[in-house]
Amino acid sequence: MNKPRLREHTNFKQDSTIYGPIGEQRLIEILEEKAHNYEDVSSIEEFRIFDIDILQYNTEDCDSEKVLDAYYMGKSTASVGGVAYEVKTDTFGVISRNIVFEDLSNSNPGCMARTKADFLFYVFVNKKNEIVEEYLIDIITDFLRKVKNQIHRNFTYFIRANCPCTVRN
Repeated sequence: MNKPRLREHTNFKQDSTIYGPIGEQRLIEILEEKAHNYEDVSSIEEFRIFDIDILQYNTEDCDSEKVLDAYYMGKSTASVGGVAYEVKTDTFGVISRNIVFEDLSNSNPGCMARTKADFLFYVFVNKKNEIVEEYLIDIITDFLRKVKNQIHRNFTYFIRANCPCTVRN
């Protein structure tokens, strides 16, 4: 008996429009529960360059303009009192149980090669658009130290989904 194919094809543009906001909205709910000041910057072109979806402001004088200035000066979000999140909503991870990091995507640098985010908020969504699992991955600790030093061109990284979700206070 042949095994059914898990996924016939992916329409990235359609998938990101339909599923992307599900993960972004969930992170916003978590930040609101913890009374964090935040801004959804996912539709601001300047932040797309740095692959940032949501900014959390930990100081009163932190804002998106200061964060952008910091990035252009080679500094981090933390240097101006903030935290940056990249959000990935994945419909395939429910089946595969893998979180995917792309070094290249359509011949361009993938998310992990260009992001300035401090954390990756990764959400598995089922066919009913319900969140099944969510993970908060510290990019510096969990990704850069363990994976990025081993990156080779045209390679996609898979890690097993086993990190618990906690939002930074």
